[in-house]
Amino acid sequence: MVKFSLPRNTATPVKFLGYFTVKDIARLLVPTTITAGITYNPVDLVGTLLGVLAGLLIGLSLVFLQIEGKTVDVHLFHFLRQNLVEKFSEPVEIDRVSDEYVLTSTGTAVGVVKVQPVPLSMQGEPQQKALHSVLAELYDTISFPIEVHSRQLPLKLDTYIEKISDKGETSQAQDYVQYLENLNQGNATTTHHYIVVRADKPGETQFRELLQNVREHYEQLEPVFEKIESYIELEPETESDNSETIAKLNHRIDVVVDQLNRGSLEATQVTGLELQQYAYSFNQQSSHDIRTYQLPDSQIGAYRRPLYITEYPANAELGWPVTLLNQSSNGRIDIIQRIEPRNQSKTVRKLERHIDRLDAEINSRLGGGLIKDIAELRTRREDAENMVSLAADNNQSLIDYSTYIVAHGDTPQQRDHAHTQAKTRLDTLLSEYQSPVFRTDQAVKTESLLYNDPLNHSRIMPSSSAASGFTFATSNQNEGSGIIYGTSTEDQSPVLLDLWNWSSHSLAILGKTGSGKSFYAKTLLLRWKLAYPSLEQIIVVDPKNEYGSIIEQLGGSTTTLNSDTDYQFEQRVQGFQVEERGGEDNAENLVKLVRAIYSHTSQNTGKTFVIIDEAHNILRRKKGREALEQFVREARDTQTSVVMISQNADDFASNLEGRNILKNLEATFLMRHSEVAEDVIDFFQLSTQETTELQKLKTGTKSDYSEALMKITDRLDSKVQITATYTEYSTITQGGGE
Repeated sequence: MVKFSLPRNTATPVKFLGYFTVKDIARLLVPTTITAGITYNPVDLVGTLLGVLAGLLIGLSLVFLQIEGKTVDVHLFHFLRQNLVEKFSEPVEIDRVSDEYVLTSTGTAVGVVKVQPVPLSMQGEPQQKALHSVLAELYDTISFPIEVHSRQLPLKLDTYIEKISDKGETSQAQDYVQYLENLNQGNATTTHHYIVVRADKPGETQFRELLQNVREHYEQLEPVFEKIESYIELEPETESDNSETIAKLNHRIDVVVDQLNRGSLEATQVTGLELQQYAYSFNQQSSHDIRTYQLPDSQIGAYRRPLYITEYPANAELGWPVTLLNQSSNGRIDIIQRIEPRNQSKTVRKLERHIDRLDAEINSRLGGGLIKDIAELRTRREDAENMVSLAADNNQSLIDYSTYIVAHGDTPQQRDHAHTQAKTRLDTLLSEYQSPVFRTDQAVKTESLLYNDPLNHSRIMPSSSAASGFTFATSNQNEGSGIIYGTSTEDQSPVLLDLWNWSSHSLAILGKTGSGKSFYAKTLLLRWKLAYPSLEQIIVVDPKNEYGSIIEQLGGSTTTLNSDTDYQFEQRVQGFQVEERGGEDNAENLVKLVRAIYSHTSQNTGKTFVIIDEAHNILRRKKGREALEQFVREARDTQTSVVMISQNADDFASNLEGRNILKNLEATFLMRHSEVAEDVIDFFQLSTQETTELQKLKTGTKSDYSEALMKITDRLDSKVQITATYTEYSTITQGGGE
């Protein structure tokens, strides 16, 4: 994974004697002065000294007693603010939700862009750099603040389980439903990624509204307003008053969407019901205590606890926040990243002041013989100089960057478990973080799209460093129908896909002998038969003569091939096997069979599965490659899914017809390979990591499950764990095979 450096916080306060900041000295002097003034008595010097001592002790406690990294007086301020000021402030409400934007009670228009995740971990270094560049360029391009929200929800299969439960009462169906129930009770999550964009009402409009409100409430000032009305338009608010704000918002959304779609990301504007649900998700009354807050019980993940990052990892891999999202936990994690452009010249001057302050601090400590934290201070100074150089060379923009992490769950226990795991992960990343004590009222607003950033814990950061926080890399593979193809090895979420929703319904399962490919194909066959009861037909080409038992249990029959075979396709489940494995005429007979199946399925009106095991026997002949290429190319038009199983991806990638077949597939499942040919690496654009993974994938012969690299166009590109239910295993092993 590509790595990036993130600067330390350069806004380091000067410390007197290496310990006390200016604020600390004030914390010492103020209570000491107050108690001295109260207890001063020229006659009773002892009492006066005791008063001074008491004030000094209070001051020392204010300096050294810290809770969550903040001194007591800071917490006292926020306690008073939360309990006094906030009680009298008017909350921002939703004025209305249109199809494309949300309008708040303050006149701000808010839009939301949804970003589809990409398989970052399986990308090669050039692809990773390209993805990073897309996000960094977005941060360089925008002239307005944006927020990147990555929100986790529980991945539930209730609706799918209900559908499968209605399919029948067979032992296989019951076993599969139990398998689904076990997955449903797990900690699988789905993560949605959004970019929130706002446009505030123009200042002159807000000023006119203020004057209009004054005019309505103070009738005695009417003569004054009559005189100024010819100079300042004071008309009542109308729908058109928001047109400028909405136009500005639309332009900003276009900038974000266009920039992201230039690269390998897919971004679309959120509209309609999804926008409405998103808008109201945090626009409800919440209750909060010192460190946590609670949304209404009807909300998913109602119990929440926020953190904010104060120091980022010095060297981080691209997508470092994804490790928080992929953690296995009873609770869930949301991440909010805020990016706001800065005036570059003002920022440079500010950083230069930081450098001067750090120089003074370093020299002061060295002059006093104090070497405490000298190395850390020099690192911060170097980071400040590097940022000044970047800005001076116009290589990168300097922005304000903040990251908030919210652990949440449906119970306090789930929330606390997720919170603990998040802290552990941040510790592993060598990040520093704090909890917003007595600021949970601001934290819930930071999560909402109605407010900007009340917590306001931003840092100056180069755009490239901020873009290393690439979160669009989680897997969301739940189409709500189809079958379970496996579970993600990253977060154990089930891969529920429906191949009949794909543009091409055909796929290939490729792997060495013993990798589990035939066993997997049989597992899929059993699940397809269960999930698609209205299938017109299943046809199995079985050169290894090992599908007979399954075909029989599915109510079908098997025909033995020879040169005189009269191909009949009368059964709903029809198998074809060879007279003798390895026979000289097998390849020729198999090619004839493929042509006959193609001719037959082209007349079918319903959905048909054609499973061709040991496809390399057909691919070794040019006529076979041509027949298979034509079949796969035209199968999509006849509702036919051609499933090819072969011993090596190079059986396809090493020849033109084979490559054309792969190009017409929506999905390829790569199981363990002994060797990975250059043709395969080039065709699938395998990264070094993927190439290594292919030779290390687990097989069912040495573990309780097998693994595959699943490559499904625009849907999935990651490692998946494959298991079978007890009934599936028993049914398959009766017939032998891998």
